[in-house]
Amino acid sequence: MRKLLLVLMLALLAACASNQEQVAACKIGNWQVIGEQDGRSGSASNFAERRKFCERRGSSTPNESTYQAGWQEGNRQYWLGKGEQDGVAGLAERQRDIQQATAIANQLPFNDSAYAQGWLRGNQGFWNVAGRSDGAAGKLPPEFALREQAAKAAGLRTDEAAYRQGWENGLIDYWAQLGQNDAVSGKQFEPRKLEAQQRGLKIVEQAYRDAWQNRLLQYWQQAGEQDGWGQQNFLEQRIASAGRDGVFVISESRSLYENAWQAQHQRYCQNDNAFAMGRENKPINVGVCGNERRLTLQRAYTAGQDYEAINGKYQRTLSDLKNLSQKREDNERRLRSLEDSARRDLNDKNRKPGDDASRRRDSERLEITSNLRQQDRQMEDLRRWEDRYNQQLRDIKRDAYAN
Repeated sequence: MRKLLLVLMLALLAACASNQEQVAACKIGNWQVIGEQDGRSGSASNFAERRKFCERRGSSTPNESTYQAGWQEGNRQYWLGKGEQDGVAGLAERQRDIQQATAIANQLPFNDSAYAQGWLRGNQGFWNVAGRSDGAAGKLPPEFALREQAAKAAGLRTDEAAYRQGWENGLIDYWAQLGQNDAVSGKQFEPRKLEAQQRGLKIVEQAYRDAWQNRLLQYWQQAGEQDGWGQQNFLEQRIASAGRDGVFVISESRSLYENAWQAQHQRYCQNDNAFAMGRENKPINVGVCGNERRLTLQRAYTAGQDYEAINGKYQRTLSDLKNLSQKREDNERRLRSLEDSARRDLNDKNRKPGDDASRRRDSERLEITSNLRQQDRQMEDLRRWEDRYNQQLRDIKRDAYAN
């Protein structure tokens, strides 16, 4: 159900956007664009209807020949897109007959050449994606023969050149992924090279080495950031255990780790962070920040905890005020209604004073008036607490950032 609603909402938004474009084109008076919009949307040529649409929106003088020229171009683009869509989806060329039959049923001119051009482009994209997928999986070029066999059985035209191009790009992805994985699993290029030679797989050494190097640069940067957030500097320990951890020490390891650790350590040892962690009641290790900062950070952390406790009371007070204000408005509305009713009764000459309805109304008015006075007292009390909590929050925050 939720998925259906989402689809309907997206369709409605698309329709609104299309309508806005049409209105804009009408106001400008560009009948070439108006025609293209109709053709590109898959609508039949209908100059008379579009002229009425634009006249209601203050369009300039309509031009049928310009509209028709624009519609022809839009229709060509529509079928070009349809063909490409079918080609990319791996549909056979006979899909053209289905599209043509649908067009005839909808009384829409079918542009055969545009569809064929789009289908060829889409078919090329289909084989390019297939080749890239096989290359990224480390499959060998002969894999194309299996795909070609299945394609012919399905009546689909093959495009070996597009497949090969995709496969080459996918193979770069394959070696890059190997390099990235090996950098943090204790593996290097030579064993991978030997394995590829045994399989007859093309080797892309540069892609592997670049990814391997970049992954280690990332690893040592992240290690420094991780340790810098509330921990000691563990660079020497990490270097010593790198072999056991399946990672490599490179020339940049030390500087990357140190710079990242220092930057993260400085952020961790700020009053802002201690205060925020206190509010979230997360544990903090002020000991890593040095003796000169320990007391200040601990005070900020405790202030964060206190702040959150008071803030909870403050938010509940605001909520109570809102609810009470709503109840008071309801009572005032009821009281006005009763007073209006009483005035109508006074003007009604056939109404007897002091009847049962009047007595019930008077009783209800007294009850509501009493409730309003009580609610006024409650709201005054809540506002005093609101001011008190608000002042406490300001005081706590001020003290948290005092050195």
